[in-house]
Amino acid sequence: MWFEIYLDAEDKWRWRLCRILSSGLIDIIATSHQAYSDKSVCEIDIMNVKLTNATTPIRYI
Repeated sequence: MWFEIYLDAEDKWRWRLCRILSSGLIDIIATSHQAYSDKSVCEIDIMNVKLTNATTPIRYI
């Protein structure tokens, strides 16, 4: 599993938690559902989520 941080169509930061299925497809497990104007606030939100699984990497796309 990994986190992806990306800019949406409105230039707001969002994150999603992804994994690769056995079929090779990417499955989005969770999303921020909230847009952030500042990337650092988005990263803080991920850190709060990571408290439950500290080994999940973050990927910037």
